[in-house]
Parts: sequence; C-alpha cells; structure tokens
Amino acid sequence: MWNHLRNNHQDYYKQIGTKEAAATVFASESKKRKLVLPSISNSFEAVKPLDPKSDNAQEITRAIGEMIACDAEPYLVVERQGFRNLIHVLNPRYKIPSREMFSKTVVPNFYEEIRSKIEAELELAKFISFTTDIWTCKVTNVAYISLTAHFNHPDFFEQIMVTLSTQVFTEQHTGINICEVLDLLLDEWKIPRNKVHLICTDNAANMLLGIDLLEVDHLSCYNHTNQLCINDSVFSQKSVEGAIKAARKIVTHFHHSAKAVQNLKQSKKN
Repeated sequence: MWNHLRNNHQDYYKQIGTKEAAATVFASESKKRKLVLPSISNSFEAVKPLDPKSDNAQEITRAIGEMIACDAEPYLVVERQGFRNLIHVLNPRYKIPSREMFSKTVVPNFYEEIRSKIEAELELAKFISFTTDIWTCKVTNVAYISLTAHFNHPDFFEQIMVTLSTQVFTEQHTGINICEVLDLLLDEWKIPRNKVHLICTDNAANMLLGIDLLEVDHLSCYNHTNQLCINDSVFSQKSVEGAIKAARKIVTHFHHSAKAVQNLKQSKKN
C-alpha cells in the first residue's frame, strides 16, 4: 500500500510523510467506514407484513377509505393493478384489505364518524335554512331528491353548508310525496320544526305545495325566478327565438361532422 501511494498518489504521499502516519490515517478511515450490519431478527422484521391492527396499517387503510369517499371512487379501485403497485412502492409491507372490507367496514365507519360531527353542529345551530330539489339523471333516467342544510356556527359565525341526503325518489313527484320525504329526513336528522328558518326551492307547483304541507316558511330560488323572467320576456321574442335556432343548428352540424371541425380549425389558422 505504501509503495502504491508513492508511485501513484504523490500529493497524498507527501502529506502523510511516513509509514507510521499512513497507518494512523488508514485506521481512522476504516473506523469511519465501518458498517453496522442489522441482526437477523431486524432483517426479517423489515420485510414482515404490517399487522392490520397496527397504527401504521390502520392509518393507511383509513386514508384509502377517505380517498374512496371524497373522490367518489369505486370500491374496485383497491383491486386495480396500478393502484396496488403504487401502494407497494409507498409501503411494501402494507397489505391492501379487500374491497368488501372498505365497502362494509372502513367507509361506513367513516360515514358514521362524519355524521356524528354533523349532528353535533346541527344541534348547536339556532336556526337552519334548507335547499331541496328533484332532478333526473340523464344517463340512468333515475330521479333523485336532495336536502342541503345551511347555518352559521354559533361560536365562530362561520357559514356551514352540508348535504344531508341525496336519495332515489321513485314515487310520483306530487306535493304530498315531497312533503313526506322531507318530513322523514328532518326527523332522521333530529331537526325540530322550530329550528327550520325556511326551505328554498324552485317555483314548481309540486314543490310549493310540498313545503306548504310541511308548514314551514318558503323562499323561491332567485336564479330560477330570474330564468323564468328571461324565458318569458326575452326568449319568447321571435327574433331571439330565430337566432337561438340558427345557433343550435350550427352547433349540431359541427357536433356530427369531424370533417367540418377540421375545416373550421384550418380556416382559423389561415
């Protein structure tokens, strides 16, 4: 080693000076670079699957459940290969539970936890306003009714908006049926009628009747009322109606012709 330094590393050789000094330097460097090997038990522990009941595993499982709930992901996502590869890279020791575990335990528990918090906030609120509506899904042709609560936090005066329910509405859209559904929802959430400030809906006759039967104050939606005014005063004019028909015809033409779209893009470049 000494001859190697003298023949190939002249600068380092001159700094050390003697064989004794070199031996001291090499011994010091060896101590710095000494590796501490893990024990056999620690090595096995590092690749051992996480206990599903451990804090780390439960934290990951909850995070996946929150992702499914907040992003409206299908439970099938936990079985997709790309998602499983991602989790394996992040933590190879974590074993993803089955989708039944998420659908029957993780997400329902998360729902009950959030529901308890919402119930506590509703109980503290002095007055609560509501919005409700009925609509039909264009894809499935299934009707839904929703109820959303609006109130202020009593301590921080923070406005809070919470959708309490969105459920399938299979009955006929009569005022009586609307009243019954809303009445059941208010009872389900333990909201006394004297806390209901008002319920805001569109101007449909069945909605007006339903709120009237519920015996609470009603407010017509400003946007819907404004839309009715525009329809009656503007869109009813023949000149406006003709312009709208022409515009729709143009849009329909381009929606049904890829060639027309390409020609339009080309003309814009020119």
